[in-house]
Amino acid sequence: MYSSSAFISAFGTNWSPRIREVKNHARIYMEPKQYNMPSCNCATSATCVETMNLTIKSGSIWAVPGMFSGCVPLDSMLQSTLECLYDQTCLDKISDALNSSKPYIPSLIANRTRFHPINITKFDNIVKEFFIENWIESVSFESYFNACHTDKCTYTISKRFKFGYISSTVIAFYGGLSVGLTLVIPLVFKIGHKCLLNRNSRRVVSSNIS
Repeated sequence: MYSSSAFISAFGTNWSPRIREVKNHARIYMEPKQYNMPSCNCATSATCVETMNLTIKSGSIWAVPGMFSGCVPLDSMLQSTLECLYDQTCLDKISDALNSSKPYIPSLIANRTRFHPINITKFDNIVKEFFIENWIESVSFESYFNACHTDKCTYTISKRFKFGYISSTVIAFYGGLSVGLTLVIPLVFKIGHKCLLNRNSRRVVSSNIS
């Protein structure tokens, strides 16, 4: 089952050509490369990686700390850490393995970065943070209005009612309604009672006159 891209890397890190029979008009087959374990190959996953190994001048194989190689160079780099860049010995070994013409590459200073620990923080996390070491916010509404010359500024805040807020509102409304009715109902009865008394007294007076 193939799930990853079939594009061939220019570095030949994901697919390699194979000729099964040497003859005229022979077919060239592309075989996916495997990394770390046979079950992970570039045909099924583009994120297969393994520890990067370099051959130093002594002829021995050296595993570069925190760095990976895999199907796609970009994906491998994003899964790597930058711990080697903070280690002068590590940089010297890389320079030796690559036969660099530059004799000395200074290492980075670990206490000047906020991305710690350096041996765990992946390069992908640093990219997502836009390599920003320190973010300083300076908010000035006066400068904004002076620059934009706005006449009016309005904003809308959309919020969902919470159950606790709804419950407290209903209870408060019910309590206020109860207090209001307690004060209003006796007053209404008194007014009604007086109206009935006045009406009855008028009837008695009119009957006596007649």
